[in-house]
Amino acid sequence: MQDVDGAGPGYLLLRYSSLGITGIAVIALGVALAAAAAMVGVIAGWAVPSAAREVTDERYVLQGHFGRVTQPIPADGSGEITYEHDGARHVATARGVDGQAIARNAEIVIERVEEGIAYVELWSTIERQLELPT
Repeated sequence: MQDVDGAGPGYLLLRYSSLGITGIAVIALGVALAAAAAMVGVIAGWAVPSAAREVTDERYVLQGHFGRVTQPIPADGSGEITYEHDGARHVATARGVDGQAIARNAEIVIERVEEGIAYVELWSTIERQLELPT
């Protein structure tokens, strides 16, 4: 018979020992604590170190941040954007993700930053992509 609900040790002690209910409860609690400790051990020994080894790609740290074009971005050229991050206003050189021109004062979203250049896309383009068909 498979132990589905975790009551196996308690059942076995109740059925085959002369211990009272208090003794059985103490032993069952000990088994439960040992199982919990084993789970914590697995998480601490496997999951946490695995997550710690994951390297963050610095190009995508600002991905999804909103900004505004302060100097027009010509087709296949560079302009300038402003955006806020950690409560501070930042200015960055920017290019369109697909080399498209983007006008001054346009709302943009940062896709990535490579070698100090923010690659951006119009918010209106992303907004259209997010719309669900009705």
